[in-house]
Amino acid sequence: MRRRRAALCATRAQPGYTVLGWRVTDIVATIADLVSGGVVMARDGGMEQDAQGVWTTPGGDRIAWFENPDGNVLDAPHRVRSTVSAATRSLTRNQLHQK
Repeated sequence: MRRRRAALCATRAQPGYTVLGWRVTDIVATIADLVSGGVVMARDGGMEQDAQGVWTTPGGDRIAWFENPDGNVLDAPHRVRSTVSAATRSLTRNQLHQK
């Protein structure tokens, strides 16, 4: 059994990136639930987000960010499985089996 140690620090580092995320099947309903509980969705001036704070990736995935009470960035991604990525995975598996 490995021992782990923890230390109390005077200050806490803010990483500035997503520290934890949950895949969701319905991002609109998830955001509605979060907002009804008082969560404020994060906005990033460098990304084009819709009215609910959702950014749609070029591949069609939709992601929304928010912070927990400690200021950690969390996300709720709704992944879209594209036929291109499925074909790429299949091709990669076939290439591996040929070697």
